Amino acid sequence: MLVPRFSAVLLFLLMLSFSRPAFGLASERIGPDPRTSPQPDWAHGLVELPRHPSRVYSLWVNGNDTFYFATEDEQLSELIHSFSRVRLRDHVVRLKSGEPVVKSFKGEAFRFNVSLNVLGGIALWHSRKTDPKPQTYEPVLTIYVDDARTQEALEQFSWPDNIALENDVPGSELNGMGSVPARKLLHAAVHFQDGKPAVDFENGMSTTITLWEKDHEHGFNLGKVSNSGAFTAALSLEEIRRLKQGEQWLTMTVGNFLAKPAPEHPRLSIEHFSFDPETVQPVTVARSTSYHGRIVYEDGSPPVLEPLPWPGAEIRVSFPYAGMVRTDATGSFSVTFTAEQFEALKRRKPRKNIYIPSYERPNSSRALHTFPAAQLSTDSDSVTAVKIPRPQPQPQ
Repeated sequence: MLVPRFSAVLLFLLMLSFSRPAFGLASERIGPDPRTSPQPDWAHGLVELPRHPSRVYSLWVNGNDTFYFATEDEQLSELIHSFSRVRLRDHVVRLKSGEPVVKSFKGEAFRFNVSLNVLGGIALWHSRKTDPKPQTYEPVLTIYVDDARTQEALEQFSWPDNIALENDVPGSELNGMGSVPARKLLHAAVHFQDGKPAVDFENGMSTTITLWEKDHEHGFNLGKVSNSGAFTAALSLEEIRRLKQGEQWLTMTVGNFLAKPAPEHPRLSIEHFSFDPETVQPVTVARSTSYHGRIVYEDGSPPVLEPLPWPGAEIRVSFPYAGMVRTDATGSFSVTFTAEQFEALKRRKPRKNIYIPSYERPNSSRALHTFPAAQLSTDSDSVTAVKIPRPQPQPQ
């Protein structure tokens, strides 16, 4: 089952730690997974494809998810129609020739005829940073045609009207009803009211831009404001027209990595965008609320591990919605919640969420103590510290 993989803080630290595409983070899953959970940045309805029983393998590398399926004709139809219902601006299906094989980390081979690529995380950040083309970076479904029978079946298939086919199969003239409009890159900048970029990775705070349209409950996730406050969107002339006419609008959602965008959030006017990034004038948005806490030992001293049980070990605290949080040299920390998240957190029964590194098991920590949500404060000067016993190394 997939779960949200990174907090905003960890994601940013990883971005800063690497300068090449190969960041070295990867995971795999063999076989179907009907309990797959949607990731926070996934489009509405997308999770139904990874849950499909024809899935044989999946690979996650630096935020780039690829799911592989071995389908019969009826299952292929199910995947295509499911993909057509995902809340995307474009529904691109690529047709390619061949009988591809993907191998697991241990070398086990899996034949497949359909793949779904979902770009996210560090991989998406790197693509947007290095690729000058005006792209939406939305998920793409690829179908591999291995024989004449499959090609004939696809030609007789009743394609949904919104499917844009990119056909690379030699000799095939199959085309879809949908199309991908030409788009151009537009630039904007979003700052907090103090003039700083609308990002605060130290407190797990970021700003997400969402495109909405009338009579639709779910918007299109256009991405996050960068650490410099810059934001770039690929928009077509029709989308620009609809934004100017009020048929569509853009919102700015400030919060942690699980903050849910809503159509009533502060708006980012299309008038604040420019084709030239040098002429952009920043838009201001309010910060979300930061909550402060502190952990100390029972004698009042900072929670410093002496000696270190293993390199890099440190005491951390974890909260629902916000993930794992690091403390500073005094044991203090800050965490971001929306008002709705904080109210929901306070209603939860307190659980052990202060993680203590193990002296017996390297690179392992256990939740041994509790930091109640009610003890968090919006005033960093009036925090009441939670006291914990000092971890004791086991005698040799």
